[in-house]
Order: sequence, then C-alpha cells, then structure tokens
Amino acid sequence: MIVILWNKLAANCVINPLTSLFCCTNGELLLEPSFLEMQENILMEVANVAADEMRKFVTQCILDTRDNKSSMYQDIMKGQHTEIKHLNGYVVRKGKEMGICCPHNEDLYQRILELQNQSSSSSSLSS
Repeated sequence: MIVILWNKLAANCVINPLTSLFCCTNGELLLEPSFLEMQENILMEVANVAADEMRKFVTQCILDTRDNKSSMYQDIMKGQHTEIKHLNGYVVRKGKEMGICCPHNEDLYQRILELQNQSSSSSSLSS
C-alpha cells in the first residue's frame, strides 16, 4: 500500500505542477526534452525522500522487533525454504529487467540460497 501511495505522489508531483506551469496536457509532457529532464529531476528528489522514509521505517521495525528472530532465520534453522526468491530475488530480477545493477541484493540472494540448500541437506540427513 505504501508503494502505491509513493507512486501516486510521484506521478502527482510531476504531472500536476508541470502541466499547470506550462499550460499543456499530460501527454505533452512526454514530447518536450526539457519536460523530460524536469521529470527526471523531480522523480530523483521524490525517490531520495522515499528512500529516507524507508530507512526510518526499517530502523523502527528493527527497534520494535529487536528480540525477534526473523522468519527467514527461523526457516533456515528448521531446514525449510525461505522467501528469499520473493524478496531480494525479486529486486535482482526487476533490476536486471531495468538494467539496474543490484550487487548487494544479488550477493544476499546467492548466499541465502546456499545457506538454505546446506540447511535443507543437513536436516534431510538427520531425518
């Protein structure tokens, strides 16, 4: 839900003021190179603010759950499959589709897959 709100905010931050200032339709924003540059600059600022909000949110989650063991950690301890493909793996796949290198997510993804495989092998041997 938060992503939808940030996407809507980003669209409105670009479209509404630019069409108002330049007396143009929404579609005309895609035709003028200077409009495209402005859009990119606006979106970078929105993304930076969103990133800062995400950092605060993650920090608060860590503080609120400081004594918990994450579900992934518990899955690894039980020799079960994790949700890594749907988390960091998703980021890696989307990054590749978009031409964005995600080395940290790729590293975590590969390392957790290895750990998951080792854990699954160990638990099946002890069964």
